Amino acid sequence: MNQSITTGCSIPDFCSQYGDYLFRVRGLAASTRKLHRHVVCRFLTFRFPDGKIIVSDLRFSDLVDVLKEEFARLSSRETQRAWLMILRSVLRYLSEAGQIPKGWEGALPKVANHSYARLPKNLSQDQANALRAACRGGKPRHFRNRALLLLFLRLGLRVQEVAGLTPSDIDWKNGYLKVRCTKTAGCGPRARRSSTQVSQPPRTNI
Repeated sequence: MNQSITTGCSIPDFCSQYGDYLFRVRGLAASTRKLHRHVVCRFLTFRFPDGKIIVSDLRFSDLVDVLKEEFARLSSRETQRAWLMILRSVLRYLSEAGQIPKGWEGALPKVANHSYARLPKNLSQDQANALRAACRGGKPRHFRNRALLLLFLRLGLRVQEVAGLTPSDIDWKNGYLKVRCTKTAGCGPRARRSSTQVSQPPRTNI
């Protein structure tokens, strides 16, 4: 790394040096290098608004401050993860050159990656009513959809449990439904969910 970085290197000069490192050492594509430059320039401009970088003045709290500001603007988890990935990269770049202490990149937070994080925890009454209204009709698919809603909304069954049902699992006389597929495999504590009582026979007009 060019030692002029510690004595007032400009932000464009640093981004040029860093981009060259990304190309020569890491072999990143042009589009990826462009994204890196964008994030790094925003961070450095936030910390050094006069455009002159003094790495010895850089503090870890500066990273925290810029992330708070940017994440308030960027609600996408994917974008937040990209920011963290890029900042970790530039921190490694600086630490390998001896410009900052090692380990800063490991101290950055992580963004949880939940596959269903965007799904609502439950449906409102209006949403449930809208689903029911969408299933009105006399065609076979309407009867099927109303039956599925009955199982999901009234009995609270999971998708895997509904998918595992067969006609023989329904005890019409006693009002029981045998549920063999559970959330976890095997015969653990959830094995008690082997049957569900239906207070009355299923109706098509749920």
